[in-house]
Amino acid sequence: MVCTMNCNKCRHRIFALLLGLLLAAGCGRDARDLSESPVADEIRRLREGEPMARESAAAALGKETHPEALPALVGAARTDHQPRVRIAAIRSLAAYPADEVGGELVELLEADAEAIRLAAAQALGRLRWKPAAEALAERHRTDPSPAVRQSSLASLGATGGEAFDLLVRRFPELASEEQTLVFNAVLENGENHARADLLIAALEARAAALRIRAAEALAIHGDETAVPALVRLAEEPLGEADEAVRKRRLEQGPTRFDIQQIKVHFDEVRRRTGGHISPGMHDWLERDEERAATEFAKLVERQRTAEIARVRESVAGALLGIGEATAMEALQDMITSERREFAGAARAAFRNAGAEGLDALYGVVADSERPREVRLQAMDLLASGDVSAEKKADRGWDPAALRGAITAPVPREQAEMDAGEARLRDALAERLADVDEKLAAQAALHLLRRGDARGQALVLGILNGDDPNLRLEAISVLGKHGGPEAVGAVLSRLEKTEENAERMAALEALGRMGDATALDAVLALALENRHPVPLRRAALSTLGDIGDPRPGPALAELHARLDRERPDQWRRLMEDILVVAGRIESMDMVPTLVAEVDAYASFGPVREAMRALGRIGDRSAFESLDAALRKRPLRTVHDVDQVADDFGIPALVDLGDPRGIDTLLYLIRRKDGGVNTPATAIRALAGFEEDRASKVLVGLLADPSIGPALQEAAVGPAVLDLGSRAIPELDRLLRETPAPDNPAGVDPGMYAVELLAHLGEEGVETLFVAVGESDALPRHVLGRLIEVMKRVGATERALLALVELAAHEDARVRQWSVSALGAFPQPRAREALEKALEDEDEAVRRWAAEALERQRTRPNDEKNPTGSRS
Repeated sequence: MVCTMNCNKCRHRIFALLLGLLLAAGCGRDARDLSESPVADEIRRLREGEPMARESAAAALGKETHPEALPALVGAARTDHQPRVRIAAIRSLAAYPADEVGGELVELLEADAEAIRLAAAQALGRLRWKPAAEALAERHRTDPSPAVRQSSLASLGATGGEAFDLLVRRFPELASEEQTLVFNAVLENGENHARADLLIAALEARAAALRIRAAEALAIHGDETAVPALVRLAEEPLGEADEAVRKRRLEQGPTRFDIQQIKVHFDEVRRRTGGHISPGMHDWLERDEERAATEFAKLVERQRTAEIARVRESVAGALLGIGEATAMEALQDMITSERREFAGAARAAFRNAGAEGLDALYGVVADSERPREVRLQAMDLLASGDVSAEKKADRGWDPAALRGAITAPVPREQAEMDAGEARLRDALAERLADVDEKLAAQAALHLLRRGDARGQALVLGILNGDDPNLRLEAISVLGKHGGPEAVGAVLSRLEKTEENAERMAALEALGRMGDATALDAVLALALENRHPVPLRRAALSTLGDIGDPRPGPALAELHARLDRERPDQWRRLMEDILVVAGRIESMDMVPTLVAEVDAYASFGPVREAMRALGRIGDRSAFESLDAALRKRPLRTVHDVDQVADDFGIPALVDLGDPRGIDTLLYLIRRKDGGVNTPATAIRALAGFEEDRASKVLVGLLADPSIGPALQEAAVGPAVLDLGSRAIPELDRLLRETPAPDNPAGVDPGMYAVELLAHLGEEGVETLFVAVGESDALPRHVLGRLIEVMKRVGATERALLALVELAAHEDARVRQWSVSALGAFPQPRAREALEKALEDEDEAVRRWAAEALERQRTRPNDEKNPTGSRS
């Protein structure tokens, strides 16, 4: 090898010398032309300039690629004493014909400096000069620099030809980073696109990320010889590098990012389960190292599982992309596999394949030669709506495009959506006559789910079939989408079957359809003790769904009978009866409900009886509700919820009896009641339509027994719920309420101003009227009115109100007014301020001067429109 390389050196030097002589022997006219061109200037700079100038000239000559510049670039690449100049020259040589400069670059691969060898290797990769393959391979094997070895390997991949064959043979021996480099280089090299051997070899790469990209590339390549390797990859998705990284991560422990991922996982779990998420709920991760390590191991395993799923999805996508017989057979085995991860990967491949996947699924459904389970899976996937003709991304040989195989769905026009739906329904309708009865039945179910009546006749026939699972599914679909004739069929099945699962499904379906013709049969199931309790409870729920009040007397009798027999055993059933009484709004059940409230024995019955009485709305129940609410609140075993708060108070409001206002006032002022009862009762007052409710509610703002916190949290929002009904009372409150003795205390008049300001135009209009009668208003109310005028903004009406108040007899009111006028840039405001400069009160004069100064310096200050002092 050394001899060969030395001989090559000799040949390269002779070639460079002859090239220099030929160029020097050019005609005189050409030499003169060159001497006057920019190229000649760059050549002179490269030979004679300072280091920075030489580096710049070398780069510029790579852009010009003039043949006269080649000797100068070769000389600089070989002998310049500045490494940056040599590197720039080497990079420029890559822009010249490979046959002219390839030998020089091969020679530079043996330079002493690592940077020079690295630049030469990279330049040969851009040239793709096939005679350099042997030298690059030698450099990859022997160079002491990892960067040079990697660049030599990448250049080999880009070179192609024999180098490509060499790489394919050596691919399994390479490290994972080197395998990625080779793969990238080969994908970027157009002449190697027809070669599948490296892509197949990459399916056994050391890292899963490269295996995924290889599978995606094979999907486009379409070579059937890759199928066995793809099947092996589905069985063994991860490579050596993935397992090594996993083991190293577990040994090193969690990083800060891992801890954050664990917290995110916990938050997602709590969101799904409806749990509370607080800022400090993950503090244990920093304190408990052992538990943190356990959770970290779970995180690593979840990530490993997700990576395996991605590999298998890429395998299924590649099989679908290849599309040949053996590939589709392998995909068929995946989609019908008992291993859920294989079936899920195959379904994902069809979902992600866009129009191709859609056509393939339709073909599978229509192909009677395929196994039933495969056709059923394809039909279910089509009917699920997860497959779209527009989901597939543009996939090419660009590595970045191969990495992101699927883009987000593109919104479709309604016409296109309708066309896709019509195609699906027609395909399902064709399968109604399929020789496979189970497939035809499944097609009918899918059709009826989509509201297509063509499937109903066959679904009705399923009810008398032998398959219990299909019967259950048919009953459910008929309950949601069946027509009037479906009621009789489901009811007939309910009376005929002895299977409790079918009875439960039929009861739910009849409840969904809400047809009163089923009342007798359903009520019979609910009344008879011989039926299991779950079935009787389902029958009661169906009665509530139907909503007919006629079963009321029978339910009242059943409740009394159960109470006499064994109330503990029938407790849930008795509660369900109370629930149904409210849902069907049965007046016949009122005595039973009142008796439960009067007994006030246990939480469940009292809760459901109160709720039912509220729904029925019979005012004869008022005395019972009133007496129950005036008792000490009954608490649950968890000592959290209160019957009065959650059910009794709303029921009282639903009754609409005016006497309920007094009951609520009692609960508000009661000192030994529930913690939340006063606030609940205050908010409930807004639900009464009587004028007295408005007076009582607004009056609570001035009630000294109501604490400020409760007034702010409950009374204020409840008054706003009254809307315009509260305006007369609030107007009265701001005019008549005196200022509090304690300046830091609650001021009902000021509170009334704020609430009026939040009640829309009508409330603000009331405030403007009050300004016109300012002499009758207390000073503290006028102060809050001025603040509201500032918030209203620089409108003409607010300006006039403030100008009027600037002439008030109270000096403090005038001070507040002139200060507010500073935020109004209109001439009328300046006129009022200038007049205030002559006010008898010194403080008014000072505030007016400050306001005028603000107008001059910041007349249109949007950051502080009120002109308030900071």
